[in-house]
Amino acid sequence: MASYVRWILMVLTLLHIAGVQACVPCGCGCGGRCGHIVKVVESNGHIVQVVQSDVVFPASSGVSPVPNVSPNSSPTSIPVSTSTGSFTTSTVYASSTSSSSSPTSSPTPAVRPIAGAWLYLSDDANYNTIPAEWSAINFANVDALFIGPAGIQADGSFGLFSSNTTGPLANRFQWALETARAQNPAIKIAISQWWGQGQKTWGLPLSALIDEASNSTTSEAVDAYAASVRAFFQQWAPVAGGLDGFDVDYEDNNLVPFIGYLFGQVRQQLSGLTASTGREYWVTVSPSDTDYLETAASSLSYVNMQTYAGGVNLTPEDFLNIGYRKDQLLYGVCPETNCPGPTVAEAEGVYTKYSMAGIHVWRLNSDNYVYEGQVQKQVYDFLHG
Repeated sequence: MASYVRWILMVLTLLHIAGVQACVPCGCGCGGRCGHIVKVVESNGHIVQVVQSDVVFPASSGVSPVPNVSPNSSPTSIPVSTSTGSFTTSTVYASSTSSSSSPTSSPTPAVRPIAGAWLYLSDDANYNTIPAEWSAINFANVDALFIGPAGIQADGSFGLFSSNTTGPLANRFQWALETARAQNPAIKIAISQWWGQGQKTWGLPLSALIDEASNSTTSEAVDAYAASVRAFFQQWAPVAGGLDGFDVDYEDNNLVPFIGYLFGQVRQQLSGLTASTGREYWVTVSPSDTDYLETAASSLSYVNMQTYAGGVNLTPEDFLNIGYRKDQLLYGVCPETNCPGPTVAEAEGVYTKYSMAGIHVWRLNSDNYVYEGQVQKQVYDFLHG
């Protein structure tokens, strides 16, 4: 989640735009980052930014079973519409060259203020064990818990990693659900699509939905992914009250130009689930960057701004200027060791100035977990005192 490498990668921006692979170490216990950011480029060399309302997709046929989508399958081109007219291109998601900054409607926030917190399940890859220090975590000071890493698995569906070497990550996820709800029955719990580390211990990022040969994706691939998110929610519904939300850790290989369409499809799938459960589900994003996010505001409940590490220069204006509301935004603090970012007092000041939705803390369970718990309580007491 915490994107230490983003500030390192600033000097590699041109390489990323060109699609050049880069590997650098990262902090926050997330291991090394290796991969390339896929940017869809038109024939004239300009980066294409998707505007969701301009894209013509085939109508969804409704809920589909858990998909078996190969990330390497070859997509087909479909018609797209832009401000200059319709055409067919290998770039499936296209847009006009300018985007509207007018606010769009989005789901009404359900809870405010929000003291958010993160739980990262993969500091080591022995998923058959629960780290002893996790027993010290106090979930009573958390309104919304965001848990990762989840990702695209070998069968193409959204889920949790498992292998003979690691064991199933579901063991730790189940512990988190059961423990958090036992301590705090009112807590909201969301699962986060991680930016990906191949298939070693997490799964794949959203860029896996892009076919590298054609540098494009299809609506069918995104629709299948969204349907698998719904299936994941249904799978975990019987466990400790199940899930309340879906999140995307929006950095690195999750920065995809079809993010607005993807969030719209996930929102549609979870709204369909609401019709049968009566439960309102959150759809959130946790960005260190704003690329393509002007297309997603109407589908999102909240934005967990990564205002630390690689996103330390993010401001509320960055999101207000592309159509988001103040009451969608959570400011971020990072008490993890060697994580640059605002102090709690500074975060509280920005929260107050902008009347934001809340403050979120990365994270509860690093090697600095004692101090992280103290910061979480400080944030919670400030918001609810």
